[in-house]
This record gives sequence, C-alpha cells and structure tokens, in this order.
Amino acid sequence: MRTTTNVVLWALAALLVAWIVVAASGVLPQPTRAQVEALALLRAPPERAVGANNAFGWFWLLPYDIPAAEQDDVLKTDVAAFTRTAGGAPRISSAEGRYARSWPKEALAGLVCGRPAGCLDAVRADPAAVRTALAAMAPLRERLQGLAEFDHLATPFTPTYDLPLPEFSAVGTLQLTSAALRFVDGDAEGALTQLCTDLSLWRRLKGRSDSLVFEMVDLAWLDGGIRLPQDMRAALPTAHPLPPACATTFAPLQPGERHSCDVYRQEFAMVASALTSDDVWPDRSWIERQAAPLLFNRDATLALVATQYAAACRGDAAVDTRCRLSEQIFNPIGCALASLGGPDWPVYRQREEDTAAALALLPYIDWLARQADPAAAFASGEARPALPQRVDFADNAVVLSLAAPRSGEAATWLLPLPGSRTTTSDPGASP
Repeated sequence: MRTTTNVVLWALAALLVAWIVVAASGVLPQPTRAQVEALALLRAPPERAVGANNAFGWFWLLPYDIPAAEQDDVLKTDVAAFTRTAGGAPRISSAEGRYARSWPKEALAGLVCGRPAGCLDAVRADPAAVRTALAAMAPLRERLQGLAEFDHLATPFTPTYDLPLPEFSAVGTLQLTSAALRFVDGDAEGALTQLCTDLSLWRRLKGRSDSLVFEMVDLAWLDGGIRLPQDMRAALPTAHPLPPACATTFAPLQPGERHSCDVYRQEFAMVASALTSDDVWPDRSWIERQAAPLLFNRDATLALVATQYAAACRGDAAVDTRCRLSEQIFNPIGCALASLGGPDWPVYRQREEDTAAALALLPYIDWLARQADPAAAFASGEARPALPQRVDFADNAVVLSLAAPRSGEAATWLLPLPGSRTTTSDPGASP
C-alpha cells in the first residue's frame, strides 16, 4: 500500500514539475491558425486612418490660443510626456496654464444642444442666455472651418486605457446650438446652410479614424445634422427647398464612411499594452508575482483576445470564447480573462446602421410631405425604402425604431415631415 502511495506521489510530483517546466517555457499553448490570422490582421498597418493632414492635433489643441508656429512643438511635448510616464501623464495638454484658453470653460454649459433631441425648444426657452454663451465661444466658431484642412484622424499617443482624448464634443455642441439660435432668430436659410456645411466637415473624417470614441462622436453629430434640420423643416412650408450646401450632405452613408478595422486595431493595442505591462500584478505578494507567469501566458492570452477583436473588425458574429484543454491547463488566468469577452462590438455597427437608415429615409420623407394624405401614402408602402429597422408613421412624423439607442435616449427617432409643424409665431417658419 505504501509503495503504491509513493508511486502516486512521485507521479504527481513529476507531473507538477513537467507542468512548471512547460508553463515557464511558454511552449504551450500553441496559437491556432485562426489566432495567428487574427493577430496578423490586428497588427497590420492602418488602412484608412492615414493621409496628409492629421486632425488629432487640431482637436487636441483647440481649447488653447496657440500660435500656429508653436502648435507642432506643443503636441510633440504632450506625446513625449505621455510616453515617458507609460500612460500616467495628466489628461490635459502642457498648453494648460501656458497659453490663454480659446473660450471660458463655463461657456460650454450655456450651449444647450449637447443632444439634438429638443434642441430648438431648449434655445427658444432662453435665447438671450444662449446668445451670451455663443458670444463667449466666438473665437472657436471662427476656427471651425479649419477642420476642412484635414483628411484623417490618427491618435499619436501610446495606446493605453488611460489614453487622453480631445474635447470632441465642444465642436458639435457649438455647431448645433449656433445653427439652432440662427433659426430661432428667423434666419432659416442661413441656419440650414450652416448645419449642412458643418455636417460636411464631420463627414470628411467619418471612417478615416483609428479612434472608436471619435467615430462614435462623429456619428452622434451626423445624427444631430439629420434630426435638427428635420425639426427646422417641420416649421417651414413644405415647398421650402434645402439650400444648395445640403445637396450632398444628406447623401446615403457610403462604405468608406463606416468605421474601419483601424479602430479595432487601436482598441486591441490598448489591451496588448495592458497585458504586457510590467505592472499587471502591482499589488500582489512576492510569491504571487512569481507564480503568476506560470498561470498567465501573455502571448497566449493576446492570441485568445485577438480572435474577438478580429471578429469585430470583420463584422462577424461573436466568436466562441471557450478555451482548448491546453489553454485551460497552461494559461488558466488568460482563459478566465478571455471568457469575459470584450465590449458589445455589434452595437457600434448597429448605430451606424441607424444613421444610414435615417439618411435613406430623408428623400422618402420629402416625398411623403408632398402627398395629399401622408398617412395613407405611408400605409400604401409606395416609395418606402427597404430598411432593417421597423418604420412607423405617427403625428406627421416617420418613426424609426433604433437598433442601438444610446444610453438615456429614446428607442425611436421621430423625423417630422417638412411643413408639418408650421406656426405663425415660429420665428423660423418663414422662408
């Protein structure tokens, strides 16, 4: 009996030693072909976030009044500072305190169109306060046309989860609020022209960025550039034409305007930076820090995670996150991390589909407004575009059910018909 027990113990000890040797060597688990292909896809050079003029520095330094000749040096200083501290640098530019701000921080609070829903009503509620806020933001308004100089947006900072971001939202909020006040003040033509011009600036960069955050911000302002003009046109006569500046602004969303694999390459690079950091186990004991590499294979974990990001890049359905036996044995911590899955990637493409659907609906909405009985015309289905989302008609508006509504917003868009809400008291109602 004792001999049998000794044999078993020696066998278990041998297996343990063999496991330690294999785990320490990193020989197993070997990546699958799918994992190798996923890693190659995500480590490839950017496809569309390239060009002659990068807009990132323009956005990053926009809050500061920096002479043009000094802007490149300030950006280089910020990038170097962030790189030296491995992501621990302040999330603001070194320009803070060295240069005057382009606008007072408190002025942003007076721009009431942070979201397009209810924008006109918010401006009508207190136009004097909005006018005061816009006056304080006048220097920024004058600089916005500079956005037309850029053809892509590529993030220069080291990709980490502490990645600092510019004040993207300030630009869109200013654009919507400014156009809304112009409309409320009675200049309908000027307001629509301004909106279409501003929207075209965002569309120039859509799909040409490596930042998923920027792509979603860009998409949000494109949405505002659809919904706010529809609210304006609802208060105008049906026959009021769109200004010439809008001729191509409301064209269907093109494949090149959808976010590309570049954003998933950047997101994966953030994961890789976190997993390969020397501070993965900062608060562990010495014994835990020594044992961790035996339970956590960084390269194998990256290969596991890569299949999820590559699937998002290709627009595939969610991948199977279950680990193989060799991964469970020689990379248990990595398996646990990979099994958690990544963000809900499909929602980002669904939001683009919502925007594409709204753009496809606009010509149909114009056609519907010219019918003697819009409700009956809608019920007939004539001229209605085929859309994956459910479309209804209510209160003289086409109602688009969203595939991916944003947090805190309704699950539907109401796109009112032109001329459906004209009133004699509306200052924007006269052409």
